[in-house]
Amino acid sequence: MKTLFILRAYSGILKSIEDNNWETSGIISMSKLIEKFSKDKTNKFILEIPHDGIERDFYFKKKHVKKLDAYFYLFNRQFLIKKLKIKYLIILIHVIFKIFVIFFLIAKYKIKNSYIDNGNLIYAFILKKFTNLKIVLKMLTFYSIKHNLNKNWFSKNIYIKLYKANYNSVIITSDFGYDRSQYLNYFNKNSKKIEIFNGCDFRNNFLKKYYGNKIKIYFIGRLEPQKKIKTFLNAAKIILNTKFIKKIEFHIVGSGSYEDNCKKFIKSNSFQKNIIFHGKVDSKKIQNIYLDSDLIIAPNTDGFFSNVFIEATRLGVPIICQSTNRNEEEKYFKSIFYKNFLFKNLNEKEIVNQIYNFLNDRNKFITTSIYLKNFSNQNILSWKNRLRIDENLIN
Repeated sequence: MKTLFILRAYSGILKSIEDNNWETSGIISMSKLIEKFSKDKTNKFILEIPHDGIERDFYFKKKHVKKLDAYFYLFNRQFLIKKLKIKYLIILIHVIFKIFVIFFLIAKYKIKNSYIDNGNLIYAFILKKFTNLKIVLKMLTFYSIKHNLNKNWFSKNIYIKLYKANYNSVIITSDFGYDRSQYLNYFNKNSKKIEIFNGCDFRNNFLKKYYGNKIKIYFIGRLEPQKKIKTFLNAAKIILNTKFIKKIEFHIVGSGSYEDNCKKFIKSNSFQKNIIFHGKVDSKKIQNIYLDSDLIIAPNTDGFFSNVFIEATRLGVPIICQSTNRNEEEKYFKSIFYKNFLFKNLNEKEIVNQIYNFLNDRNKFITTSIYLKNFSNQNILSWKNRLRIDENLIN
């Protein structure tokens, strides 16, 4: 294929590379992408390390990952910024050096195509303007477009120009969070635009049953403010201070900046037996976590159609979500879902009410789970077929 992938090294992916112990983690779509395309040794990977608060003693290095038998060219501009403390000058130097490495790799390995994510938009623009490479631009979500267009006048107009370049293809992950038609108009009319859901390899041919003495309610995802883990904990506290404490067990699966706060919350309220903290779970075991759950609460505010939603619905597990764009959601889903399980403001009070509803009327949840499971089976591809779309756009 001779494709140069220019991506951000999101947390889970970066850890796998740094530890030389690859596992499917972080942003799953990017992790799966690397796993598939690293098999072709004519493909090359440049990864930008985002600012994650971890100090690293290098700016640029080539790293081999044994399990993938692949090399990654890692850039860490925070190293330079900390050493020289001249942020904007360092960013300029960084961009120039990275461009040099990109063109060096293109010439050395006779690269024909480039697959670039939204975190490296400037390099997609430069390659489109100054090379004949086929350029595939990957937008991980519509949120990044909205975020960039809400910046100051100068920055906004730069991004408008970057989006308008005539890329061969633009792939955007759909999450229902934003007005898609509005943001699609910012791309060049001649670019082929593909909107698609993430994939899922989970399989479950039977409907979720409720066998246990306790209802198990799960939060699954990154422990970050936008995921509203604090809201989940506060709702759990309300329930656990009622007579239902013996009927319900809460579980938290994930890691992130709010992890220590979660543990302190559980300990300070003496909820060790009522709120089970699992931390990060190996990707090979995550399906069993879903199958163990009776109900999943997903109050995040950055688009409800996430991997958690896709995986839960594929397995027929009821899930309550935060609505982000009612007009878009009503186009796709029947009222049985968006009127009963998708809320404009999924706060503590609403979560508590829905848990009570679950205890009193499980049939409604079962009916909705059947509908969502069928929706998932009809609309969500396996990762093999999902990534075949990317492959066809590159070739």
